[in-house]
Amino acid sequence: MLTKQSAKLIGAFVALFAAGLWGGSIIFYAASFVPLFVLLFALLLESPRSVTIRLKSDTGESFWVGEALKLTFEVTIHDGLGMVVCTQEPPREFEFVSGNNLRVYWKGFNRKTFTMSYTFRCSKAGTYIINRPKWESQHILGLRQGHKGDSGEEFEIVVKSPIRNAKVGQRVRTMAESPYQLTSAAKIGVVGSDFKEVRDYIYGDPISSVNWKATAARASRGIELPLVNDYEVEGKKAVWVFVDCSRMMQVGTNVSNAFEYARQAAQVVSYFFISRGNKVGMYMYNSDSEPIYPDVGKKQFFRITQMLLSAKMMSGVEGLIGAVRNCAWYLNAYKPFTVVITKFDSGSIGPLFEGLQMIAGIASRHRSRLPMMVVNVSGHDIIPATDRYDRNSVTMMQWLNKPVHSRLRKMGVSLLDWNPSRDTFDKVLLKTMRMKT
Repeated sequence: MLTKQSAKLIGAFVALFAAGLWGGSIIFYAASFVPLFVLLFALLLESPRSVTIRLKSDTGESFWVGEALKLTFEVTIHDGLGMVVCTQEPPREFEFVSGNNLRVYWKGFNRKTFTMSYTFRCSKAGTYIINRPKWESQHILGLRQGHKGDSGEEFEIVVKSPIRNAKVGQRVRTMAESPYQLTSAAKIGVVGSDFKEVRDYIYGDPISSVNWKATAARASRGIELPLVNDYEVEGKKAVWVFVDCSRMMQVGTNVSNAFEYARQAAQVVSYFFISRGNKVGMYMYNSDSEPIYPDVGKKQFFRITQMLLSAKMMSGVEGLIGAVRNCAWYLNAYKPFTVVITKFDSGSIGPLFEGLQMIAGIASRHRSRLPMMVVNVSGHDIIPATDRYDRNSVTMMQWLNKPVHSRLRKMGVSLLDWNPSRDTFDKVLLKTMRMKT
């Protein structure tokens, strides 16, 4: 297909030829054939049509956040004459370290092979598709339309959040003084032989657990509800983690934001308790994720990690209130230590307290205190302050959150206020649990 430049040459030929015909000038006749010959010569030259791009570097399938990945492509131009532009666009969540993902090559009459190489950093956890490189050729004189296409194979990589810091807590021989005892007994599991108490019969209790003597004595007083023997359950208590996936967690940049730090915190909390034999369950509210029932072991940690990697922020209005309703069965059955990972915001404070009160209401029905902890991912310092006005605004936001902190502590909720720009989460977690050697 011809371009606008070709149309201009044809127009010049027609105009000069017509002028020579009108005036009978041989000079105009001769001049008219110059653009015509240029056009005919250019049409004989074809821009490159066959380009092969092959990945040379041996890349793995999974990487850690912050790890650099180098891609090297071998570009072979088989035919044609002219300029070829090659590009390979990585996901927008990645950042360049070195090299260039857009290269321009000149193809002469012989077959040419070039190398395109660049390095980028995996700055955000998730699963990503590395698309096929694209190429586009241009005619040597710009008189014909070039060709374009893609080559090679696309492949998938998984970027994982770093969990190596979570193992710091495992290497420290400590005893917890936290509001949640790591060795407290579970509420659901295999029934042990240690007697706990005599309580009222609840629908579903086995007949073998009925205390007939106490029931008969109670019936003599006109109360027909049976009494049952309750025994301690073997195993450790469960932990339930709520992770906020709302749009307000997007504070920061595409690479560094409150949601990424919340996912990292959730992974560290899960590892911390699973490594100590606790059952851990999770629900990411304001997203399309399903609850993960409490369980132990490496497989459970793998399930949680996979859900954290695939979760995305959504503009849902579920809030902690809806999350507690969706997970009410698990909270009633396991009576877990509840961890809520979120970011304080003026629009979310009300639903946060209502959700915590609902959790506390579940505990009150069982005449026991259900321990809770709120992790506040402070997003004010994620983007560095450029002047004193930015620093003052951060200080003001911290002071505005002081009443929220006081109200949480009055409710008996432990607060972990994490500033990612100052400390790693594992250090803050161990400090909050008040570990002592």
